[in-house]
Amino acid sequence: MPSWVVRSLSNSFNFLSDRMWKVVRGWSDRPLSRAGKEVMLKSVIQTIPIYVMSCFRLPAGICEKMGMTISNYFWGIENGKKKMHWRSWEWLTTPKALGGMGFRDMELFNQAMLGKQCWRLLTVPHSLCARVLKGRYFPHCDFWFAPQPRSSSFTWRSLMHGKKLLEKDEESGDWNEGLIRTCFTEGDADKILQISLSKTACEDFPAWPHSKTEERIQIKRKLLKCGNVFGPLRRRPR
Repeated sequence: MPSWVVRSLSNSFNFLSDRMWKVVRGWSDRPLSRAGKEVMLKSVIQTIPIYVMSCFRLPAGICEKMGMTISNYFWGIENGKKKMHWRSWEWLTTPKALGGMGFRDMELFNQAMLGKQCWRLLTVPHSLCARVLKGRYFPHCDFWFAPQPRSSSFTWRSLMHGKKLLEKDEESGDWNEGLIRTCFTEGDADKILQISLSKTACEDFPAWPHSKTEERIQIKRKLLKCGNVFGPLRRRPR
């Protein structure tokens, strides 16, 4: 975690891609199958930037370098040269349920982690972090209407990026049944479609009935990925 963020964001977060590359380079003497590489990348490499991603919005260039490290190791490196990449990075980051490999799209995962922090500000408003941020940035309104002044810190600007993800869920209408059945198993899709959506103009409130586990992040990433590929899960009202 950087002690401060300088104007050159790439210089502030370069250590993440460098660390990932050093770890991958240390595996060069391990003859792993493609499946073994997948397990190592997902269980070790992809976990390195999680803590930083939950606090800051990483530059697109850093996310691209991290993705390149994963892609190069997955397809193989021989004599210091990367082998042919037979499929695109977009295919590698597509969920397995949609025919891809299920690697993390670093930019989307970064936004999901920041969105999780925003969710905590909404659901635990009496925490020390929430009270400090409220006193500094939105003392006279709630988090949904919090502004982003030009003098705001990089951390606050990063949280505003995560808030955009939560705001995507505010559309009203009907479930997009075709997309739901594409993204989820038949049993899960049937349960989701049985959930009634509000047809009135009642005020929305944040809610999450499940336990506080990483499953929420995985579901959020999957919904975001599906939304980017196919469109919104809910149909807009006509």
